[in-house]
Amino acid sequence: MKTVKTFLILFTLVCLMAPALAEAAVAKKPLKGVININTASLEELAMLPGIGAKKAERIIEYRASSPFAEISDITQIKGIGPKQFDQMKPFLVVQGETTAYWGTQEEAGVTSTP
Repeated sequence: MKTVKTFLILFTLVCLMAPALAEAAVAKKPLKGVININTASLEELAMLPGIGAKKAERIIEYRASSPFAEISDITQIKGIGPKQFDQMKPFLVVQGETTAYWGTQEEAGVTSTP
């Protein structure tokens, strides 16, 4: 009985840690490309440094009533201040396509033409 309890405790801990471990594995690969904050999906917005599902939802709600005119407008979102903006700035655009991916172009399935 003690072995079963130990197994269940360890199994529960592993299950609880799995999302954090997966996120850490993805975080080792650099974010490349840009994210259009006026058109990006929740998942694409969540690729930005420091942006989770909650802040991504806030971005989507904000732009529904007032599209972003410049990338600095994202600081109007609750929880996004100057420091976080500076971390995200290289990946933000307000026009054009979202081209962001994790890692190298080969890992993203993008082939370059010579």
